[in-house]
Amino acid sequence: MDNAISSNVLKFADDTKVYRVVDNWFDGVQLQSDLDSLGDWAVKWQMKFNVEKCYNVKLYIMVKEVLILA
Repeated sequence: MDNAISSNVLKFADDTKVYRVVDNWFDGVQLQSDLDSLGDWAVKWQMKFNVEKCYNVKLYIMVKEVLILA
């Protein structure tokens, strides 16, 4: 599973977290591709995800402060 995913993967017991910083459109595409690969892996190995635990998505917008001196 880890070889097909370019995002970060954290595993502990029966929990797996896939995450990455999305700074641009390509990062978002890569994350979606990794999630699709994870889904394909689960089908291949007949693993089921606990949908009740698959709920957490955090999105943040970082704004850089710009100081203009006149």
